[in-house]
Amino acid sequence: MAPINLYFDKTPTGKLLNRYSKDINKMDADMPFLVTFVIECLSWVGATIFITALISPWSLISIPFVMISGAFLIRYYIRSFREMTRIESVTNSPILSNFGETITGATTIRCFKNQKKFIKTNYKLVDDNLNSFFWVNSLNIWFSIRLQYISSIMMIVSLGFCIGFKYSSDIETVGTLLIYLLMLQANVLWFFRIASEMEGAMVSYDRCDQILKIPQEAFNTHPLPPSSWPTNGKIVFDNICLRYRPETELVLRNLSFEIEPGQKVGVIGRTGAGKSTVCLALCRIIEC
Repeated sequence: MAPINLYFDKTPTGKLLNRYSKDINKMDADMPFLVTFVIECLSWVGATIFITALISPWSLISIPFVMISGAFLIRYYIRSFREMTRIESVTNSPILSNFGETITGATTIRCFKNQKKFIKTNYKLVDDNLNSFFWVNSLNIWFSIRLQYISSIMMIVSLGFCIGFKYSSDIETVGTLLIYLLMLQANVLWFFRIASEMEGAMVSYDRCDQILKIPQEAFNTHPLPPSSWPTNGKIVFDNICLRYRPETELVLRNLSFEIEPGQKVGVIGRTGAGKSTVCLALCRIIEC
């Protein structure tokens, strides 16, 4: 489990909600669907190419051009798409954080009549998220239009070779070939589109993988105490130094005291003196 002071205290609530809801849902629900769709598209493309080859082998002469052009296009497109998808996910977290904080402090906000400030903050966060969402959709449209250009060129070239070389007088064969070329065009278009969507969904996988690399609580390497422990409630602090995080200053410095069994002790001090920190250290809420 991640330490409270090293992870939960410095991680916004919206980021946690985004990771454990939207990203996990993409991994559990969207990814299996996309993988299944890619396999189905590949099966349809293979079957359509096989039937088209039986009708007119010359019609397949443009297939390598389509595959190479599509590979270069998707390679160029996916770099921007992954980054824009990542930005869209990142800008979604502050909306959830701001919403949760506003609901928690709603009474205080109304007391000081500061509603307009929080409304403007929410508008700005939503605008930032919608801006990135707009560019994600724009990239998808840009990609789809160019895929349609490539697949249309494939169909025109294939029909040209078919009519020019062998089947110029066979209307039935040309019509059947045209139907299968249209099917091939649609399947190739969907294959590249779904493959790019699957690549974009891998952003959620990367974000979920980061959760597995967060700091963990140290394991207790000391031997287990006897079953009769504790025989008394004595507490000993011996020269304790403690900070909330490695980069922060010490909150407790060389603290030593003993509390005997049955003894009642009151901790007195000004705000920020470390009273609650002693309790957090005693309960191991803070990972040193």
